[in-house]
Amino acid sequence: MKKFFTLALVAAASVSGVAGVNVASVKGVQVDKSATTIKVRKGVAGEARKTRADISEYEKYTWTLIGDGKYQSSAIAGTYDASTDLMPVKVYEAEGHKGVYKAVGVWADILKVDTQALIVDASNPDCVFVPKQYTGINDQVDNETYIASQTWVFQDDQGFTADEIIAGVPDLVPTLKNSIITFPAKSLVLNWPNAPEDSSYDTDPEAWYIGGEDAGCLVLPGGEYKDPWTLYGKATMSGDWLFGCFGKTAADYETEVYVATEDATKFKVKTALKGIFTALNFNATSPDIELDATDSQNVELPMTSTKINGGAEDGLYYILNDQYLSNLNNETAEESLRATLTVDDEKAVFSFPAQSLLLYASTSNGLYYGNKTEALITVSLAHSGVNNVAVESDNAPVEYFTIQGLRVAEPQSGSLVICRQGDKVSKVIVK
Repeated sequence: MKKFFTLALVAAASVSGVAGVNVASVKGVQVDKSATTIKVRKGVAGEARKTRADISEYEKYTWTLIGDGKYQSSAIAGTYDASTDLMPVKVYEAEGHKGVYKAVGVWADILKVDTQALIVDASNPDCVFVPKQYTGINDQVDNETYIASQTWVFQDDQGFTADEIIAGVPDLVPTLKNSIITFPAKSLVLNWPNAPEDSSYDTDPEAWYIGGEDAGCLVLPGGEYKDPWTLYGKATMSGDWLFGCFGKTAADYETEVYVATEDATKFKVKTALKGIFTALNFNATSPDIELDATDSQNVELPMTSTKINGGAEDGLYYILNDQYLSNLNNETAEESLRATLTVDDEKAVFSFPAQSLLLYASTSNGLYYGNKTEALITVSLAHSGVNNVAVESDNAPVEYFTIQGLRVAEPQSGSLVICRQGDKVSKVIVK
């Protein structure tokens, strides 16, 4: 790969704490341990710590079963390449401590037992805490794996109040609403306190590590989970999706694209890099990537971990596109490098011009071109599973939007649109 320039400071700041990562490297390492800037500062928050129970106190509570729930793993799934499906759990509530829950049966796909518990303190629904606790998982390199929420680390280890956390890092705050506790992307972190000094991952026993890029949730009994993503269609990835960077020949591969249920301008491409993973013989699951098509002629690919490690010199690679980088630096992307989304009745095509995809190297703080030739995502709308969706009638007015999110007063016959009526959102092919 030929390095062509270095990230400006404002862009570098967005991943300033990433270091010591070992993921899908050329040696086949498949555990993602992306360090955050969070460090345990012993003794700094002594007074703050006294205001909250640590995990040993929670374990003394008396627990009452309140029913069946579901748990969607994020940090553990992202780190150990496990399932992100909603899994059944038993949910208990602490007697005399409203909003403090214990989910039993978490990470059963990894542990092969359904007895492991996760304690979650949602007594403040606007700032939920996951106190530091053992997951039951023993890492083959770094020994016992512990989990916590960043909210807990910020408060109990660094002395910030809940209000300060909500104001300072709102995107990292788990919340409880409508019987669902939502864990935003990167809100849960992991710690290996007994990692050996000669850890092959260079793990710092006093550091917290982001477990993955995905969001997760705990659905309490009675909660109705609404999937934030709706299938947009089957897709073909073609052209140079990092193949040229690693000296491989480009090959087409199939995947799926989803559209945000409540925002038709946001998309998720599942296992978007599995083509290069296959070419490099990585026995791991490729990450998803998200696309922002608010402006269909300037589509953004936000910086996302590739799970590919460039070794001591480069560290973990992140993928992004020129449009996203330009926005970070308050600049305008060159027209020839702008990614676009075009849609007709049968397909949607995301097009990334040659050299518009970039790889950011977290250790060297440099950038590489990610595609020597055009890279395409072609979505077949005929296989989206939404043919002639009927709109339920109620008292709310019906609104129509294009796939790019633009309001349409009178959609044309045969066109695919987003239909919103009250709190119901669906994709509709207009008859």
